[in-house]
Amino acid sequence: MYIQRPLASSILNCNAKVAIIEGARAVGKTALVRNELEPKGFAYYSLADPATYDYAVGNLTAWINSLQVPAIIDEAQRIPDLPLAIKERVDQLPDLGVQIILTGSASINRKGLEGQDPLARRSRRFTLHPLTKRELLGDSASLVDDLWSSDINLSYRSAMQRKDLLDVVALGGFPQYALATRLTSARERYLSIKDDIDGVLGDTILPGEQLDKTTAHAVLRGLLGLPGGILNVSRIAKELGFDSRTINRYIGIFERRFLIHALPNLRLAAHKQNVSHSKIHPVDTSFSCELLSESGKDPIAEPVLFGGILESFVINQIVSAIQWSSALPDRFYWRETGARPKEVDLVLVSGNELIGIEVKASTRVKPSDFYGLKALSEDERFKRGFVIYTGETVIQEADNLWALPISALWDKEAFVAPERANRAPSPRTMSEQRSKPANQPADANILLSYAHADNDYLDGAIVRLVDDIAREYQFQFGSVLNIFIDTRSISWGADWQNVLKSAIDGTTFIMPAVTPNYIASQACRDELQRFISRGEKLTNGHVLSLIWQGYRSTSAAEQNPSIVSLIDRYQYEDVSGLRDLDPSDKQYKQRVRELTSKIREHVIEDLETAPSASPDETPSDPEAAETPELGLVDRLERLNADAESFGSCLEATVNDLSRIQSAIGARPAPQNGDINALASWCKGIEQDAEEPAGSMRKNLADARASWERIYETTSALIDTYSLLHASGHTADGIRSLRLQLTSTKSQLDPISDLESQMTPFTMLTVLSPRLRFLVNAMNELINTVNDIRAALDDLINQIDSIS
Repeated sequence: MYIQRPLASSILNCNAKVAIIEGARAVGKTALVRNELEPKGFAYYSLADPATYDYAVGNLTAWINSLQVPAIIDEAQRIPDLPLAIKERVDQLPDLGVQIILTGSASINRKGLEGQDPLARRSRRFTLHPLTKRELLGDSASLVDDLWSSDINLSYRSAMQRKDLLDVVALGGFPQYALATRLTSARERYLSIKDDIDGVLGDTILPGEQLDKTTAHAVLRGLLGLPGGILNVSRIAKELGFDSRTINRYIGIFERRFLIHALPNLRLAAHKQNVSHSKIHPVDTSFSCELLSESGKDPIAEPVLFGGILESFVINQIVSAIQWSSALPDRFYWRETGARPKEVDLVLVSGNELIGIEVKASTRVKPSDFYGLKALSEDERFKRGFVIYTGETVIQEADNLWALPISALWDKEAFVAPERANRAPSPRTMSEQRSKPANQPADANILLSYAHADNDYLDGAIVRLVDDIAREYQFQFGSVLNIFIDTRSISWGADWQNVLKSAIDGTTFIMPAVTPNYIASQACRDELQRFISRGEKLTNGHVLSLIWQGYRSTSAAEQNPSIVSLIDRYQYEDVSGLRDLDPSDKQYKQRVRELTSKIREHVIEDLETAPSASPDETPSDPEAAETPELGLVDRLERLNADAESFGSCLEATVNDLSRIQSAIGARPAPQNGDINALASWCKGIEQDAEEPAGSMRKNLADARASWERIYETTSALIDTYSLLHASGHTADGIRSLRLQLTSTKSQLDPISDLESQMTPFTMLTVLSPRLRFLVNAMNELINTVNDIRAALDDLINQIDSIS
């Protein structure tokens, strides 16, 4: 299978007699010239053919003069004197566009004529990069042009699933992997990529080039150990035990072989923009993933590593598209000097304009994520800035600043033609998205009650459905539904528990997203019970449960019969069939219309039964009932209490886990396979483990509640330290906070290896579904610990970036 490459058109239309196509081995150079250029009338010659090579080396001038033009010479780097011989030939040819195309798996020799490039003013050089996502989707439009001047579709929502994103990043863009159907597993791909790197480092691509394969491997791992990092030759040399000159020589080799590319710092003067101050990126993220895996690291699971790899992935998508863009910009990164430097991952400069791109491996965007772009915007050439992140929605922070979901880089729906722009919805700034008030005048105030883990697992489908219902309602009836969703409706720094309680008290319509996780979640049960206890006193308190997964036969339902009874008392709709449907699917849209009509029925009923206000009644101030937000100082005063509560709840959770393990260990499994003995054994484990499992889940819920307060307070404190750091008065506080977070992380160590022990628990459910409560409890524990650990890593990384 061959994918059309937009670069081919740029090559054919370039204003030069010689076009040079360079790129890594197996990136598709030969496929491009044979599939797209040879059919245009170019004769094809390959120096990989032994007979052709032997003749050309011995009779170079005669061979060049015998070529039928226009001509393609593949693997041209194999003959160092080739450019000089071609100069003599093309100087005799009329200026009729591209006459000779050279390809090379390493940088084709630019020397000759006393060190000058013999093809200067006669040639144009192109680099063929691995396939971008746009190319794989058959889209030849340049991403760079869209970022530069297209209108942003402010209503765009990403449907990208996290698993798909991880696969795309690990797969990379080399055709043999990106288009492969024969590789059936990630392990096979890993071994294939490893062999390719070994091959590139072992081949003699350039004549006379000296390269030690072992040294090359070590240096390449050192360079790509943290993708997107600023080059520090001295550090790498010290770690590997090599001379700095050796490191620099191998960096040059890797650049000539197109294994890496370097971004200079735009902030530096031109004479200082050398490789020693550059940011180094792999030519393809599959290389970084393989080299990190070879070093015993998990590049996908470790947040810092994944952040670097994601940055390289995004930059490769954009840099590749430069060559078929109208802007044809130069590329840099930007970093200030100083104790707290601001930085932008990629800056594209064309004439008197520049745009900046920042990459964040996060599903949420914070105000601090725009700090670097706002500093860069002081440059009078600044046109636009983008934060690329892994969330779902487009967020407009300012007139020329946006946060874009990563899938916008290749999804046609993310950009709109100018004539459609005035029909797009008005931009939602970050503060508006985060603090959409639940008491905003609307036909109904609807609270979405859901388990975050479910929404994450369904790649945002739960939240997306409710948003789609709200849009459908406004389209049909010209009025709005006010939707409260905790992750984006609670202001930064707010006391989320009090805000959520106020939202429940101000809501007339609750929409639980019911799953086994929802039934098992104490927080979700509390939300529904709080609303119902209040709603039963009202004439307009409505419950419309959306059933995303069957739950009645689960242990969660068995352990919480009262919440199941509550759900059954009110209307509910089965939406499990939407799980596998794309939002653009006709069936999905029809279901959205049906649910919207159901809500409209209740809205009309409320309007008809609402009592008329007495003339002398004064509408109450909706803000009067709101709980005042706690400031940072107030929350810091209770931080120690939250930390003590978290520690004690976590310790109790660990004790409960030990009791569960002891209960199972005290009952050896029957060895004779007798069914009655197995049944008795399972029943005994159920009796012994049920109480500690219930206790563990309760203690875990309390630990999570304490952790949420700790996280919110610590995040606010770190942002405050970031703002005050320039004054030099925060160093002790930063160190102390880091020690506290490290200590908190160590509290998770007793249950850090729990996933590897899950097999016996899973097997128990095969023997008796009644024991599923154990697996659910253990999974809840694992997920909670993993979430807290990842959040701690993120906080610690934020602290480290300050100092």
